Amino acid sequence: MNNQKISAEARRVILIEAAAVKDQARHIDAGFLAAVRLVASGASSGGKIMVTGVGKSGLVARKISATLSSVGVPSFFVNVTELVHGDLGMISPDDTVL
Repeated sequence: MNNQKISAEARRVILIEAAAVKDQARHIDAGFLAAVRLVASGASSGGKIMVTGVGKSGLVARKISATLSSVGVPSFFVNVTELVHGDLGMISPDDTVL
C-alpha cells in the first residue's frame, strides 16, 4: 500500500470515528443522568465503584476501574466469575456495582 492510500484510509477511519463520537450526544438522557448520579452518590458516601466483567469485557472493566481510581473515584475490578466463588463479600452496602 502506498503512502497516499494509507493517508486516505486513515482519514476515512478518523471521520467515521468522529461521527460515531458525535452521535453519542443523543444518549445523554435521563438514564445517563441517573447513572452519573448513582456513581457520584456512591463515591461521595464513602463507597467504592466495583467494576465487573469477564473476558474482553473484563479487560475493559479493568481499564474503567483504573481510570476511575486515577481521577480520585475509589474503584476496584472483580472478575464476575470470581463473584460467584466467594468474592461477593468484597461488596459493602455503600458500594456501586457497574
